[in-house]
Amino acid sequence: MDSEERRKLRNEVKSDADRLASRNSFLYIDPAVEDVPSIEDETFSFAARAAKFDQHIDQSIRGYSDLRKDIVSISRYFVENDTNVVDIGCSQGTLIRSIRDINTQAPLAMYYGIDINEAFQQHWKDEDNLKYLLEDKRVIEFSKSLNEVYGLAENHPGFIWRISDNQSALQLSDLGFDKLISSTVSVWKDIESL
Repeated sequence: MDSEERRKLRNEVKSDADRLASRNSFLYIDPAVEDVPSIEDETFSFAARAAKFDQHIDQSIRGYSDLRKDIVSISRYFVENDTNVVDIGCSQGTLIRSIRDINTQAPLAMYYGIDINEAFQQHWKDEDNLKYLLEDKRVIEFSKSLNEVYGLAENHPGFIWRISDNQSALQLSDLGFDKLISSTVSVWKDIESL
C-alpha cells in the first residue's frame, strides 16, 4: 500500500470513528497493528466487558496502567492505621487491592471497593480489611437515613413488626422495580401509635 492509499484509508477510518463517537459507540484501534484495523461498531457497556475490564481499559487509554501504578505508590504517603480507603467505581477491584497490598505499614486501615455494576462481583473477594460493596454511591446517604428512620419506628412503643430490607428488596426486584426504589411494610398496635 503506497502512502496516498494509506492516507485515504486513514481518512475513511477517522470519518467512521467520528460517526461512531457521535453515537456514543466504542472504537478501539490497537497501536501494535501496523495497518489500519477494521472498525467494529459496538455499543459500549461496562457489563459487557466486566470479565476483562482492567485489560480493556489498559489497552484503550494510553498510560492508564502507569497512572494506576503511580496511585498505588503515592498511597503509601497517605494511608495510616485506623483510616478508610475507598475506591468508588472500583470495577474489578484490583486498584483497591493493590493499594491495600502495598500499605503494609498500616495493617489497621480498612479498604472498600464500591461499584454499581453487578457484573464486577465475580472478581471480588472480601478479606479481613478489604470489603466490596454493590452500591449506588448516589443513594448511600439516603439508605443510611432510612435505617435511622426505621430505627426510630422500631423503638416506638406501638411498633410490632417491619418487613426486612432484604425481603422488601427481593419483592421489589421480582416486580421489576429499579434498585433505587425502596419500600417497607410495618405493623402497629393501633392507628394512634402510628
